[in-house]
Amino acid sequence: MALEVYIDNEKIETKKRYKTLGLAIKEINAQLTKERKIATHILVNGEELSEKTFMYAKKNILEFRTKKESGIILEGIYNIKEYIKRYFDLIQEFEFAEEAQEDEILQEMVDITSWFIKHLLAMKSFSTIDMLDKGFDENLDMLQELYMEIKQAFEHGDMEVIVEILEYEVPNVLAKIERESSDYVHYFSNDQKRNEFLN
Repeated sequence: MALEVYIDNEKIETKKRYKTLGLAIKEINAQLTKERKIATHILVNGEELSEKTFMYAKKNILEFRTKKESGIILEGIYNIKEYIKRYFDLIQEFEFAEEAQEDEILQEMVDITSWFIKHLLAMKSFSTIDMLDKGFDENLDMLQELYMEIKQAFEHGDMEVIVEILEYEVPNVLAKIERESSDYVHYFSNDQKRNEFLN
């Protein structure tokens, strides 16, 4: 299958033919990863990629809109307080929730906890923040440990443990992260400037 490939509006010269659209996307995403970029939008014939794309599209023009991983991480750092506020709002919602709503609220709290773990790991891989901020690794380790305890409690159906961790233990770590988040911006931005200068 012949494709015209565009990355950030620039046509990529390639004579390669792909067996399927999925293989083409996988290969191009792998190349973007090597360049430390992430595809934020993938379009096929001018339309956003969806399940129907594989069934109905002509599959001749493939476009990628990307951002640097470092840029996405920095955006995430700026959104830390917003995520923490949402987490604490969920605690309040849980206190007054109907029984039918409790699982959904708890799942969103787990998802936010997971987001913080992934984001802190990404920050660590892109900077020296863990060496500059002594509390960084401690926060990350604690969240990872709590997340594992939550998973184990889910497997055993121990809702009491899950609620205790999500209502009391995770918020303590998030409060520490919130206090240190302005330092994260400073450390990470300086690291990126240093890397750009060296490269």
